[in-house]
Amino acid sequence: MCGIYGLIHSERLNVESIDRRLTRFLGHRGPDAINSVTHEGAYFFHSRLAIQDIACGQQPMYAEHHLIVFNGEIYNHQDLREEYRLDCSTNSDTETILKLYARVGNETFGLLDGMFALGLYDLRSGRLVLARDRSGEKPLYYHCGMKTGSFSFSSELNALYVGCPEELVVDEEELLTYLQQGFFVPGTSVYEKVTEVIPGTFVTVDSATAQPVPEVYWDPAEAYRNGARNRIDSEEEALEVLDEVLSRSVKQQLLSSDIEVGTFLSGGIDSGLVTALATKFNKNIRSFTVAFSGEYDESELARQSADYLGTIHRELHIDFGDLKDRVLDIFGAYGQPFSDDSAIPSWFVTQAAKEHLSVVLTGDGADEQFGGYRRYVPQRYLDPYTKSSSVFSRGLRSLIAPKSHGSRGARKFLHRLLGAWNEKNLSGTYLTLTTDAFYSYRDRCLKEIPPLGVLEERLRLGQSMEELAPLDRALFYDFSIMLPAMLLPKMDIAAMQNALETRAPFLGKEILELATRLHPNLKIRGVTTKYLLRELSKRYLPASIIGQPKRGFEIPIHDWLSHTLAPVWKDMALSTNSQSRRLLRPEYLNQLTRTDHGLPEDHWSKQAMTILGLEAWEYRRRQLGEARREAPIFHS
Repeated sequence: MCGIYGLIHSERLNVESIDRRLTRFLGHRGPDAINSVTHEGAYFFHSRLAIQDIACGQQPMYAEHHLIVFNGEIYNHQDLREEYRLDCSTNSDTETILKLYARVGNETFGLLDGMFALGLYDLRSGRLVLARDRSGEKPLYYHCGMKTGSFSFSSELNALYVGCPEELVVDEEELLTYLQQGFFVPGTSVYEKVTEVIPGTFVTVDSATAQPVPEVYWDPAEAYRNGARNRIDSEEEALEVLDEVLSRSVKQQLLSSDIEVGTFLSGGIDSGLVTALATKFNKNIRSFTVAFSGEYDESELARQSADYLGTIHRELHIDFGDLKDRVLDIFGAYGQPFSDDSAIPSWFVTQAAKEHLSVVLTGDGADEQFGGYRRYVPQRYLDPYTKSSSVFSRGLRSLIAPKSHGSRGARKFLHRLLGAWNEKNLSGTYLTLTTDAFYSYRDRCLKEIPPLGVLEERLRLGQSMEELAPLDRALFYDFSIMLPAMLLPKMDIAAMQNALETRAPFLGKEILELATRLHPNLKIRGVTTKYLLRELSKRYLPASIIGQPKRGFEIPIHDWLSHTLAPVWKDMALSTNSQSRRLLRPEYLNQLTRTDHGLPEDHWSKQAMTILGLEAWEYRRRQLGEARREAPIFHS
């Protein structure tokens, strides 16, 4: 796991200055080794967390006339060496990519099973190729400099901000869109001329023009189309194939390392299955769970799984006592506004785990492929995206609304579902079912309301796939939107701030292909979520775990925002030069910061978190601006 940066330019670069900037703002991703190289108007930087071939895997790495900076892990790289008879002098997966690219060119990316963000530079032609893994586990952004004719890319937006020849300009429409959605759609960013490489895509850049040309090498929409044509209907067959494929994915990710690999073990079946399968290949696997006081503590359930599996188990006791002092740094690290409150426990648990090891397996990605959220249950049978609002559903919602206020149960869920059913556009339906924060209040709170064009376009793509069942469509939406927009960046940034590598066996190449083929009845059976995974769990986990409902990484966020964190986000939001004052109607902002705000508890918490993410980003951006002014990156 590493940090990467590259710059194609035409001026004389002050290497010492940009090295210093990037070491400061990208070095946390790889503290084991930091190197940079220049070549005829191009500069590449790499910070390394040494996992594979510790002695010989230094980057930037050369092979013949290609150079690479690479962030990630390729789990099938030894198989690719044998299949393509690659002549390699190291055991590094980085060299495998270089040698394979020399053999098959851009076909390389579709052959890789792993998580990756990389830049490949042709030293002879000056052509640059950027590529990102299928799911979006590893982040990658680029900037096209209109004034300087430069092109730069990086693992993180903060590093791109300090290393870019031009000062990045905030995209006002995207900022307002963030307030409505609570996230940035994959491919977009908070800055003008800054683009996120979409998962499953590679981008070719000619150094003469510095213009990017993206191409898709793996398309989840096509995967779901193929899956619908090649269904696995038999539960017995599906169970055997899933056991085999998931075991292989866990084995690859467990053994593709020269240092110890452990697992995160919560009270659920996803991480439980990963840990159980890991014990097949390492009887002394170490498992970790987070423990803290309160109703959200799952450590007892995790201990039951650990005892059953016989792992070397450790409870990471988290003390959130200094949260008030850390929260701006936690959310400022994302490089743009970020609103997922589970970034807080993710940061603390990865910090605690890093004291024991540098690589852990997680259960990430299972819910979005196997039907883990309760909102998928009605979508197994009905499609909320192909409906028209009805007097009946509006009337039923109005009856439920007073009783759902402040509730966390079925009544609240039904109220939310009916709200989605009554939305007139696809983006409204999706947001009501998922983030459900500022969107339904936009007319009251936003000074300007831009159209949600990019999100609407992505959702229309799903609507055009008539062969998909409603549940397939819902899973496709979350896999291609919510997973890379919020869930994967949350863990990547949190973990890499603490130089910890996380791996997700449920996002292995074979699992992605298998999940699209499973009949919806194997994912949602009646009202049971993740049916097939629960059936597989009966082979490996104690019965007390299998029936547990889906839980997120839950924390007492409402209490924190009302008390511990209240002075932080409220003072920043109400300051004279805040982004919140600039974008929100003053009367609504004032209402939101009062104790008697009058909003449902969950909506208020999500809106307060959205504002906290906004102001933490602005706080960090000002710090980055100061760093840019310290020393120029070009010689005069």
